Amino acid sequence: MRRFGMFGRLALLVVCAGLLVSCALPGDAAAVVKIGLIAPFEGLGRPLGYAVLPAVKAAIAEANASGELGPYRVALVALNDDLDPQTAATQARILAQDDAVLAVIGPWSAATAASAGATLSQAGLPTIVVAALEQPAAGVRSLCPAATELPSVVSASFSADPLRQVRFHPGDAASAADELLRLAAAGWQGTLIGGPDVARPWFIGRAGRAAEGTRAIVCRVEGTRPEGAAPGEHDVTPALAASLASAAARAVLGAAAQEIAGRGRPTRAGIAARLSAQPLAVGWDWVQVENGRWRWPR
Repeated sequence: MRRFGMFGRLALLVVCAGLLVSCALPGDAAAVVKIGLIAPFEGLGRPLGYAVLPAVKAAIAEANASGELGPYRVALVALNDDLDPQTAATQARILAQDDAVLAVIGPWSAATAASAGATLSQAGLPTIVVAALEQPAAGVRSLCPAATELPSVVSASFSADPLRQVRFHPGDAASAADELLRLAAAGWQGTLIGGPDVARPWFIGRAGRAAEGTRAIVCRVEGTRPEGAAPGEHDVTPALAASLASAAARAVLGAAAQEIAGRGRPTRAGIAARLSAQPLAVGWDWVQVENGRWRWPR
């Protein structure tokens, strides 16, 4: 049939509506679904946002080109949270109200992930964050082990040297830098240990020379430690963030592809179920400040 008349087109639309599936009409573009990304793209956290954005975009482009998504194509909706919990919650509400958004990657700090996670969970939006959380909301998965594990990791790593002064800081990079400067001014000469939110480029810029020797626990998924990052001259943390972002995007896109292959169409609930069934081998790694850069310990 060389021409698809108006009445035939209308009839096909009715069939599609009745079956509650997405149909592509002759000459129409592929059906588009969306993945949200919440990250800091302005202000202090800008280096983090622009480390993870290209990694997520590349994973989406690869999935779209591979054909694994069938008649669907994925578009990215990237929103800035300024590393601010209230802004992150607002961006989460924006994504939740868009029915085409089927999953979210981020936010990227414990405070922003906890703030946005409640909203995303209530909306049934499957979410992968890269933050050490006390208790993730339903449907929110983290590429970090639980925050409650951090103190025991620090204790196990430094218990062999009881004379070494160690102070653990569970907060963010800015507050850790401020605490370190206060301690240094008081003559303290120990080692500050931070959680994943401390291992950021702006920690060093804020703490200056006092940052030397600081160590931080970072999140790791099997295979996400960037190769060739040590002992180079560059900060390893942007490459690590990009690797984790890529892992999160691949997990979401893989779940969407499974839903399309198995059920014909992706939904929030279906992707959430697929993600919950995926094993994610998460764990810890260490970085430390050497010569003004975050590096893998030697």
